[in-house]
Amino acid sequence: MSTILKTAQKAWRKNTMTSLDALREHLKMLADFKKKNGVGSSLLYCGNEDLVLQHGVEFERAAKRPRGVRLGPKKRCFGNCADLVMSNPDDFLYVEGFGLGIIPTMHAWVIDRSGNVYDLTWRNVEHAAYIGIPFKTNFLVKMLVQNGVYGILEDWKSDFPLLRGKIRIEEAKQDMDEWLGSKIASNFASNRA
Repeated sequence: MSTILKTAQKAWRKNTMTSLDALREHLKMLADFKKKNGVGSSLLYCGNEDLVLQHGVEFERAAKRPRGVRLGPKKRCFGNCADLVMSNPDDFLYVEGFGLGIIPTMHAWVIDRSGNVYDLTWRNVEHAAYIGIPFKTNFLVKMLVQNGVYGILEDWKSDFPLLRGKIRIEEAKQDMDEWLGSKIASNFASNRA
């Protein structure tokens, strides 16, 4: 059993691990397993877990959805979020990565200009945690048009360009200082540290 898993189990028993801690440890465990076993050795990142851990932003919990923003259909997180962002590009930013509701899973959500997380798919988000990459809206649209499917990280149609380094993360990732404004971004980062 890995050291990370033992540490996670110990913290859970003591009830000192938050949902965000559990999600982070889960992603580290999977990334470490892939690295040790040569999975993705020909890639820049050994998997989406590694990519998200290196370039993602951590979000502790979701906020109550604002008026006019409805919960979308279940199991359609990528589409729910992309559709909202494309119809409100000045108000919301698309984030894709991993979420922990009941179990860790690939997921998408949106953030507003204050850094509030809105989960448009999961109904019970009181204890949810999220780690993901905020994507530029023009990159989101480009990938949707190019591939004809929702979702950026699991881009099998283009042979996983972010994992392979064919697209540099800087071309795709939205700068949080630029999105939130530098004063809000510094408060946002310090609250997430």
